[in-house]
Amino acid sequence: MQKHTDLTMRESTPSSQQAIDWAEVRDNFNLQPGWADFTSFMLSSHPKQVRDAIADLAHRIDARPEWAELAALESGEANMIFRVKSAIARYVGAQPDEFALVQSTTAGLGLLYAGLRLHPGDEILLSEHDHYSHHEAARRKAEKCGATVRFVSLYEDGAAVTEDELIARVTGALTARTRVVGLSWVYSGSGVRIPVRKAADAIRSWYGARPNPLIVVDGVHGCGVIDEPVDRLGVDFFVSGVHKWMHGPRGTGFIWGETASWPYVEPTIPTFELDADVFGTWAGRGHLPPTRASFVSPGGFVAYEYLYAVPAAIDFLTSIGKTEICRRVLSLNTRLREGLAALPAVRLITPLPEHMSAGIVCFEVNGLDPREVVAALAARHIRSATTPYPTSYARLAATIQNSETDVDNAINAVAGL
Repeated sequence: MQKHTDLTMRESTPSSQQAIDWAEVRDNFNLQPGWADFTSFMLSSHPKQVRDAIADLAHRIDARPEWAELAALESGEANMIFRVKSAIARYVGAQPDEFALVQSTTAGLGLLYAGLRLHPGDEILLSEHDHYSHHEAARRKAEKCGATVRFVSLYEDGAAVTEDELIARVTGALTARTRVVGLSWVYSGSGVRIPVRKAADAIRSWYGARPNPLIVVDGVHGCGVIDEPVDRLGVDFFVSGVHKWMHGPRGTGFIWGETASWPYVEPTIPTFELDADVFGTWAGRGHLPPTRASFVSPGGFVAYEYLYAVPAAIDFLTSIGKTEICRRVLSLNTRLREGLAALPAVRLITPLPEHMSAGIVCFEVNGLDPREVVAALAARHIRSATTPYPTSYARLAATIQNSETDVDNAINAVAGL
């Protein structure tokens, strides 16, 4: 076995993080030499195991193109779609048949909201802080069915917000008409992390014995960073890309849903998955039974060499250890937040406590536009980005691709501005 696939001790213990050679982990990524990249929250570089899998699959498909489709039509565990779902389920914590496969978080949110069974007068509750994709997916659905979208501000100062304040603002905005509550596990415009399980429990408690709204979570900036299984978050649907914090193939993502919640979704794009004999139902001019996750996976031919390489990404992460990866990412970004917070000309936007944040660190430098900050850091070979929101900030995010030296250099570079 190649050395990059065996990076941890055999047993996971509180000291196991010390046994991992993080420089060796970093060497799996073909990042530009001399640069420290803090932008994997957009797209991750492929680790070697993923690059090799994509190349091998592409060679196989080029030699025999029909194999790509036949592999998706195999029965049982030989089915490549099943293998992809099983790999994701194993890592994020759920059952394979609870997943629909999509190209990205944006595609997942769009398909999910488009299919929700809503009626005139129903209400979708979102926060002011959710991403454009979440807002637009909900708005377009509401316009088509006569529902409304209402927004609530969860905080004025992200750095000072508390769990209790977040939950109180969500529950305080609920009404008897609310049919969907959309949340983000980590808000990409501020780095604020919401306690999803506590928020979900509070929402359920508010409604009591009355029908509860569906809870939809944009989980992309928590998935692969926070060590909590998605099926224990108490929500109905969880949407995420695999190509960010999970370092998976570009153009891969998923919608996870509770089995009991999927019937509330109408499929939008015909699926090619074998579940429920969709082709046989179509041939007989019949109708599909109540929706299952597989019905929502879009059909059509895709970049199979990328989709089928998802298990390689999961194998890479598993070889290091999910708990160790999450601990490492949170530790590096805590170091980053603390260093930036100590600079007199910097205002931290992301909460300092680790339980209120994750991997994204947002900040502003007195007297500088966020774009100027990004340009100045690039001049020092540090890749950063701005937040694409009406109020924009500079942001950095450390992953397993980074080191403590990278973090300290970034802090010193900001100090030099």
